[in-house]
Amino acid sequence: MPLFSFQRGPHRPEIRHSAHYIANSAKYDYSNGSLEGINRKIKNLKSSCILKIYYNLTKTRYS
Repeated sequence: MPLFSFQRGPHRPEIRHSAHYIANSAKYDYSNGSLEGINRKIKNLKSSCILKIYYNLTKTRYS
C-alpha cells in the first residue's frame, strides 16, 4: 500500500509534501520529545494558575 493512500480529509496536509520529514525522522536519532514535555508542563501550570485566579475572583465577588 503506498504511503500516499493514508491521507484523508480536507484539513490534513498531504503526505507527499512532508515525505522528506518522515524520512529524516526515520534516518536520524534526534527527538524533540523532552522539549515538548517541558512545553506541556508550562501550559498546564499556566492553565491551572489562570483557573485559580478566576476561582479566587469569583469567590470574593459572590461570597
